[in-house]
Amino acid sequence: MRQSLMPLTDDRQHIKIRGRRYTAPPLTSTCSVVCQSYSEDNNTGGKKLKNDRLANTTSFITALVAFAERRVIKMKVLITGTSRGIGLACAKKYIEMGHEVIGLDISTSDFIHANYTHIIADITKNLPDISDIEILINNAGIQEGGNEIDVNLKGTINVTEKYGIQKKIRSIVFMASSSASNGAEFPLYAASKGGVVTYMKNVALRIAPFQATSNSISAGGVITPLNQHILDDENLYKKCLNETLLNKWAKDYEIADLTYYLTNINKSITGQDILIDNGEQLKSNFIW
Repeated sequence: MRQSLMPLTDDRQHIKIRGRRYTAPPLTSTCSVVCQSYSEDNNTGGKKLKNDRLANTTSFITALVAFAERRVIKMKVLITGTSRGIGLACAKKYIEMGHEVIGLDISTSDFIHANYTHIIADITKNLPDISDIEILINNAGIQEGGNEIDVNLKGTINVTEKYGIQKKIRSIVFMASSSASNGAEFPLYAASKGGVVTYMKNVALRIAPFQATSNSISAGGVITPLNQHILDDENLYKKCLNETLLNKWAKDYEIADLTYYLTNINKSITGQDILIDNGEQLKSNFIW
């Protein structure tokens, strides 16, 4: 668990727990709120904390951490393509938030954690039996080579039909691409990702009876090893950045954060494709 504390000028405290930021007013006006929440979840210690009004910062942090811990419901998460890039960032995010993660990838992984299991598997072939998946993140894919439809679309369908269409599922996220809506990359890649978005909507209809959500994320440029050849070429990278409104690419952890929101915080967004491209599709030149 990550904790950090730094004083603010008006006697507030900035507290970071599991990547989330909490800003508290002066202790005298805030502690009763925290203690009430704490006492609701812990009948043995909450009352004393409430009466003491958490007279010092250490007690405040301890109570808030304990309360935040109780709000995390550990889930069984399956992520494809976890050896590097966005998939690895997602695996780390869900583990950081206290969940059990299973990674499926055609390659080995150097990532080791007590709550992480890595399984070598090809998503286009027979898949291992894994029961009761609650969150499914379809991330594995290729950008070129001629097998984009088989891997990106048919492989994703293969994974989802095996692990996602069942009563334990709570949320599914598909990694699509901005190419799915503007067609601005390799033909087979763009077509495969467009198919992923349409299939995502089909899945949303089918898992709705389980009160589960299905969404896709369409990223533009992302700083990952897959794009290393662009990142290493200063002129080429500059041209790519100039195509965006914000003159930057997204980081892999931004995609992981959005994924986590869609699966674990979101309750009402389903059947939607979320574009995260730093304004690349919106950028235009107005001529009059």
